[in-house]
Amino acid sequence: GSVRSANRVSLDSPSEATSVAAPEFLKEPSLSVSGPTTIDQCSLLNLKAASDSPRPPDFAWSCLNHAGLDAALRAFTTSQVALASGTPEMTVLDMTYEIGVTATDMFGSVSKEVMFKVFKASAPAPQLYFQPASVAVTRDQMVEVRAVTVFSQCTTAKSEMVFQWAQVSGPTTI
Repeated sequence: GSVRSANRVSLDSPSEATSVAAPEFLKEPSLSVSGPTTIDQCSLLNLKAASDSPRPPDFAWSCLNHAGLDAALRAFTTSQVALASGTPEMTVLDMTYEIGVTATDMFGSVSKEVMFKVFKASAPAPQLYFQPASVAVTRDQMVEVRAVTVFSQCTTAKSEMVFQWAQVSGPTTI
């Protein structure tokens, strides 16, 4: 038989068996992870991995220093990890958990493992996030950065926050 496009624009062509192979030189997917670096005993944990792979890759999550969390993370194969409030998988307080993730693309190319550290604190404390998280500017460009406070789910009392800002690097103009 012959092959023709569905919209009948192309001419008839003979059908042939063709195989499609992966590229000879595979590009390793790049990978990044975002999420909170500190949680407390009432917090939930949401981590998100991002890859430059054109199609969604398969992800492999692990914990290098806690067997219980490692077992729980290995069940996740998508870009997102969501652990419930209190994170019962993270049984040790005042510990930094070392979480690793890799991405495998449709050709079987595996990224380098990206490490992400999460500290689980025994005492509730407000978390501070900057918006934007980082910024690149030129010499005469104005910059506006916001600080957002997220209170622990453990505490019911919320008070006004006082911020003190300091420039830690780069030339000053003040």
